[in-house]
Amino acid sequence: VGYNLEAAEVDAKDYIQIYPNPTRGLITIDIGSAKGEESQISVFNTLGERVYQTKTNSAYNTSTEIDLSQQVAGVYIVKVQNGSTAYTKRVILTH
Repeated sequence: VGYNLEAAEVDAKDYIQIYPNPTRGLITIDIGSAKGEESQISVFNTLGERVYQTKTNSAYNTSTEIDLSQQVAGVYIVKVQNGSTAYTKRVILTH
């Protein structure tokens, strides 16, 4: 009907970087192109349980450190939500 309903795809690797991966506990999340916007960062285990959550405003801070060392070793999903857009990446935790 004359309207484009497709959402623009944004590659997560251009938006967030998580390192080191794999990690022994401490990870750093760099949020790229969302300067000045509030982002919500959540970490989920393989059961879908949220094990960490925080909000950050990238106008003040583009890097966030998260300590997962108290969690069991395994795969975790880091979700960064910015407005109506969400980006996810896997992180491997080893001990």
